[in-house]
Amino acid sequence: MTTADEHKQIVLRYIEEVWNKNDPSKFDEFVAPDAVFHDLVREGSFPPGRAAAQENMRRFQKAFGPDMTMEIHDVIAEGDRVVFRFTSDAVHRGEFQGFPPTYRSGTVNGLVVVRMEDGRIAEGWAELDQMGVARQLGLMPGRMPRPLARAMVAGIRLRDRLARRRSSGDRPEATR
Repeated sequence: MTTADEHKQIVLRYIEEVWNKNDPSKFDEFVAPDAVFHDLVREGSFPPGRAAAQENMRRFQKAFGPDMTMEIHDVIAEGDRVVFRFTSDAVHRGEFQGFPPTYRSGTVNGLVVVRMEDGRIAEGWAELDQMGVARQLGLMPGRMPRPLARAMVAGIRLRDRLARRRSSGDRPEATR
């Protein structure tokens, strides 16, 4: 049985060998074939399993280049869970999520939780400061009117709630 400290070391090696060394051939070693990445499921356009993580990496590399790396600031492991906080610096060199390249640099802050199973990543959740990066890249204003910001956040939360319902099979009952 793998310990929490061993899980932590596996995740750190995954980040270094797959992401920082830009080697997607190592996915098989670190990610279970049927892994579920909830943040990617929420996006809706990723294949299931390990292929989702590979496609996500391909999209990031296309948009930000192979020199994008993750700097890990904190890692916490308990039981089968590993949590890490990171920053990643990159230059927006290619289309990403419908936005053409801006050739500006930005830093994304993120927090990731993974569930380990048999020494591999079996499940993951990631939260990234997408608004902060969008501002740095010039894709949205640095300061936006409060009502607009509230409306955007409400819309994002609603979209995420609906996506979770669809993915879990929950259907809201009809109301009269």
